[in-house]
Amino acid sequence: KAEIEPDHLDEALNFLAGKQNAEGHFGINWYYYCTHYYLMRPAVAALADYGNYAAVAKARDFVLARQRPDGSWFSRVDGFHGEPSVPELQTALALATLAHAGMDAGEPPVRRAIDWLLARRRPDGSWFGGRYPYPETESYRSFRATQDVFTTAQVLAAFNYLEQI
Repeated sequence: KAEIEPDHLDEALNFLAGKQNAEGHFGINWYYYCTHYYLMRPAVAALADYGNYAAVAKARDFVLARQRPDGSWFSRVDGFHGEPSVPELQTALALATLAHAGMDAGEPPVRRAIDWLLARRRPDGSWFGGRYPYPETESYRSFRATQDVFTTAQVLAAFNYLEQI
């Protein structure tokens, strides 16, 4: 272990907790994959690692309240008219957020998410990632980046983290 102590740790943690809104998330925008969970996953990991459990609990409750009955997560950005990120990616990020919040694979919401993701795995072992959610504007019209690699990596990382807790 490297034993690295960040300078101004309390200030950094207060910054993160201060950016969390009353609902429990840290914002949503198209450039954050059109999902709350892109920012939540690393923020919750850092807050949990350094013991800010009140912020972690608020984030966990936000995520749990938005799980769909089939076990997945999916949200949209108001006013965004492009393709949002796909449920596979949003579910992987939400699942990792719950894992960093201390939930394990035996808890029903986590198990439903795992089962949903496993059912969506493709024959080559990957998960569909859709395209990066660029807005439908002239400047982005010809640029479409598929997200299968990113999504597959996020699913595997979430599963691996769940195996460790």
